Amino acid sequence: MWQSPAQLERDAAGAGPSSAHGHGIAGWIAWIAATIFVFYQLIVQNSYVAMDATLREALELDLTTSSLVSAAFLVAYGLMQVPAGLIIDRLGPGRVLAPAALVLAGCTWLFASVDGFWSAVAIRAAMGCVAAFAFPGAGLIARRRLPLAVFPLAIGIIDGVFGLGLWVGDDGVNVMLEHMHWRSIMGALGVAGVVVAVICLVCIRPIGPSSRSGSGSVRSDLRLLVGKRQVVYTAILYAMMSGITFGFAGLWNIPLQEAWGFSRTESIQFNGWIFIGMAVFAPLAGLLGMRRSLQRPVLVGGVVLTLIGVLCLLFLPTPMEDWFVTLVHVAVGMGLGTGVLCFAVACRTVEMGRVATAIGLINAAGLLAAAFFQVLPGIVLDQMDTPQLETYQIVLSIFAVGLVVALPLSIVVTRRGQAAC
Repeated sequence: MWQSPAQLERDAAGAGPSSAHGHGIAGWIAWIAATIFVFYQLIVQNSYVAMDATLREALELDLTTSSLVSAAFLVAYGLMQVPAGLIIDRLGPGRVLAPAALVLAGCTWLFASVDGFWSAVAIRAAMGCVAAFAFPGAGLIARRRLPLAVFPLAIGIIDGVFGLGLWVGDDGVNVMLEHMHWRSIMGALGVAGVVVAVICLVCIRPIGPSSRSGSGSVRSDLRLLVGKRQVVYTAILYAMMSGITFGFAGLWNIPLQEAWGFSRTESIQFNGWIFIGMAVFAPLAGLLGMRRSLQRPVLVGGVVLTLIGVLCLLFLPTPMEDWFVTLVHVAVGMGLGTGVLCFAVACRTVEMGRVATAIGLINAAGLLAAAFFQVLPGIVLDQMDTPQLETYQIVLSIFAVGLVVALPLSIVVTRRGQAAC
């Protein structure tokens, strides 16, 4: 059934029938369980960053093939976001998240047995496919099972857990590598995934058929979402910010810091502060974003802060004090944490039955862009005999260009009245 922007705004404010469903302690428990799945998925995803050098040696990979293995997860994860959102909108997260977590656990355990490039790519891609259900599922639970007023905060907390998961997958796995073989680490993460699946099975109840879209048509759902400029512009903005999160912080910042003269351990530790900054500031950004009037300054300010931080990491001359390098990394993470408002801004006028699909669409744009930002620098750098600092600075400037593109978009999507587009 078609709904006018005014009707959608009333529904978003809690006046429509969809607002009456599922608020209470059971909703919060379901949201926590889904958020734990997001946390686990991020640890598994980002564990490759810490193991990159080890896996290159063990599997005989070069920079290009290693970046392709890393990006295989993101490509599959990104491509599956919209199908995952459509499935969750129709079946509900209660019927989907537990099986998805169990399959992800199995794929993680299987990764411990890879013996070359193709097997690593295949299993990482399979991991990405099933992990794709985590974030749209958690987002739908936040939108339907929690009071609407706290939706930006709930998404902000999920994104904070997102940053924490990236940090654990980065620094945590790096510490584990000092005491365990990488195959044992992946096996242990696989076992942990079984626990996550049990938590989802017990805690997430079916939402019910009222979460379906009015038309029930996949083509109609996608056409209506892509036809909303608010959703499209926000997806592009989120794509640029995800390129920094997964392309820069998720892979290339570490060799950049090594080129500046820091050890690999120091580089990983510095890089981890980006994820800590995200984990701390994303919930705060969500809290501030509960007021519509604050969404523009928070989101625009976040893009500017990230751009300044990335430029500092790329071009500030050495020597720099460790505390200053750490501070810049935290600032980048804080800026990236504001990207969580993209989902609150885009979902203002999205029908309840299309929320997971809209979240998946925006996340897909971000993840496919992130995969591009992971692979392209590796292809270029592999053409150099021995990449030097200057080479890294030139090639990795692509991340700064992406943020320049993001800046005007952050202004457009938060413009008053834009939600009616």
